[in-house]
Amino acid sequence: MIIDHDIAGRLNLKDPTKTAAIRKKWISQFRKRFRKLKGRINRFLLDSDKSLAINSVYQFDSDPEKVKEFLAWLQQQIDLIIFDNVTNPNLMWQNVYISQAYEKGVQKAKQEIQRQAEVTALLLLLRFDSTVSEMTQPFSQGFNFINQPIYSDVARMSYSKNFSALQGVTGELQKQISRILFDGMQTEKSTTEIAKLINDRVDKIGLSRSKLIANTETVLAFNLAKITETELMAKKINVPAKVEWITKGDERVRTSHAYRNRKIYSTKRARTLLGEPNCRCKVVPYFKKLDSPEARRERSQARKQGLKLVL
Repeated sequence: MIIDHDIAGRLNLKDPTKTAAIRKKWISQFRKRFRKLKGRINRFLLDSDKSLAINSVYQFDSDPEKVKEFLAWLQQQIDLIIFDNVTNPNLMWQNVYISQAYEKGVQKAKQEIQRQAEVTALLLLLRFDSTVSEMTQPFSQGFNFINQPIYSDVARMSYSKNFSALQGVTGELQKQISRILFDGMQTEKSTTEIAKLINDRVDKIGLSRSKLIANTETVLAFNLAKITETELMAKKINVPAKVEWITKGDERVRTSHAYRNRKIYSTKRARTLLGEPNCRCKVVPYFKKLDSPEARRERSQARKQGLKLVL
């Protein structure tokens, strides 16, 4: 994709969402877990006392029942190593990263709304209405935002979605390993050859697709949090909820996303645009319309009459 340099100069060329640290920690956990899974698989396949290794040269066994036994064992290992034997999405280990991204998005939205308030009519409203002003303040230390209904519903939907996505990844991994095993029986591959092929699938399917989940869903959680915060403020001050779309501005930006850069969308529309794989874009609360000429005239009239701010 060719970037217009005049446009690119106005873009944020760093990480727009500044969630790289969260993504790296999440991916690091995936690396450790899939590395451990590969180690378990290798030991099982290459141990001459195990079911698939039947002699000193590790000839692959042609007994389909032993393959089924291995697949059942593999399921147990995936449940243990990848999922910690958790079946409730709300208790999944990866939720901590989703929550961190979501909270970061809420805090960032509060800061951006406050900054816009300094140059628009919103500042006057913050002075008039303490309940609105409180909405732009950061959480106090020890505040558990995830227990608040306005945030927890969205976060828990993300927990469930990502739990299912990871199940999809491990399900596909198991299918491909199953094909490798049955193909190994037909082609008389050695167990060492089988182990190498399975390790490749663990990396290319298990780890690669899990990394995609971490990269995509961290940014999505961050942006959904900002949209939620924008909608809360917009409802409070009775204006349309809108956000501005910001790209990273490099050659990797999708053409469709580059066209969205600096454009204003309703939060409803923005929700439908977010979440594409590896998207690095961010949305920013947009309240600048409060400072239109018409709004300024209304505020001037209100002040002259001694009335509260009219938006």
